[in-house]
Amino acid sequence: MAAQFDDTLIIFDLDGTLVDSAPDLAAALNHTLKADGLAPVDPQSVRSLVGQGARALLKRGFTERGRPLEDEAEIAERQQRFLAYYDGHYADQSKPFEGVTSCLTRLQAEGARLAVCTNKPEAFAGRVIEAFGLTDFFVRIAARETYAEPKPSALPLLSLQAEMGCRRAIMVGDTETDREAARRADHYLAFALFGYGEADPPLETPREDAFDHFDTLPAVLAAFPFVRGEA
Repeated sequence: MAAQFDDTLIIFDLDGTLVDSAPDLAAALNHTLKADGLAPVDPQSVRSLVGQGARALLKRGFTERGRPLEDEAEIAERQQRFLAYYDGHYADQSKPFEGVTSCLTRLQAEGARLAVCTNKPEAFAGRVIEAFGLTDFFVRIAARETYAEPKPSALPLLSLQAEMGCRRAIMVGDTETDREAARRADHYLAFALFGYGEADPPLETPREDAFDHFDTLPAVLAAFPFVRGEA
């Protein structure tokens, strides 16, 4: 008898989906702001700034403090400062969301192939996942530079699906970036309500649904039409 998720690739976002990384990203952003004499941002507010990579996070953080970064050299200098600090602090306060390990174990046992697609730089994506003992769950980790275009392009999701040879794919993410990438790739979507995106996102049933804890994710995925044999 076939396992429930045979021939299915489940692609997870990283920041705000698998790992609550906002505290360490906030520390790196505030370190960068402080060097320019700017006040720190509230660590909680960083949650809404995560999703499109360090460059976008910096630009939005500096704009919040009334000093927009517009010159490319200026942006590059701040990004280097941000990444240099984050390099030594990416696992200080970050942690996987509750229930991640047991959920991934269950999905693997049900035949799913698991991958990560993040807009985090390659220099950090694998190391963050390794720091929390999650590496062995994933057949592939795709970072911002892995393919020619990052999310919200469909390219990373479609490339992962082609590489794994799976007939169907599901994106699990927490922001509009993830939702748009899934729609462009014509993939199913499970939206993490505890993440860094909208609290009440507009979802298109039956191909999209939401979950509020990893304990409930397998049931949400199992309710998609193709799992029930309806598509």
